[in-house]
Amino acid sequence: MLRSFLIALALVLVLPLAFATSKPHVVVGSVETSHQELKIRPLLVDSKLKEYTTGLPHDVTKRLFVVRRDFHLNDSLPNDKMSAPHWLWQRGGWILVDRTTGRISTLALPDFDSYYSVAEWYRDFIAYCGLSEDGTRLSAVVMQLGRRKPLLHRPLG
Repeated sequence: MLRSFLIALALVLVLPLAFATSKPHVVVGSVETSHQELKIRPLLVDSKLKEYTTGLPHDVTKRLFVVRRDFHLNDSLPNDKMSAPHWLWQRGGWILVDRTTGRISTLALPDFDSYYSVAEWYRDFIAYCGLSEDGTRLSAVVMQLGRRKPLLHRPLG
């Protein structure tokens, strides 16, 4: 009797974590007056929060998936006289997650700008518009996971 009660209690406490829904958050745009709504989801590994993500995950294989990372940043300076920190959400790059081991890896995507680049996935290929570090060149990039160099990296315009 006690054992079945403990199992039922554990299910009641753990089951809502498995079906965690996204929560809408606001991100400040390039102009401080414009806002963009993001739906932030927690990435849980073994019931522990590992990352915050946005958007839908893309299955690469049955074992691997990729998802866009989000960061929760404190935007206030140390010497600010604010009573509470000023938190902002900022989009990050892409991460690769292994379902069986729980390992999370950051994907190194050349010229990927976390604010301006939009990625499209097809199996283990990603296509996006990249922005040079100085912000002067726009390029089309196609990468395959596991390769160090892009399959296509062409300047636009």
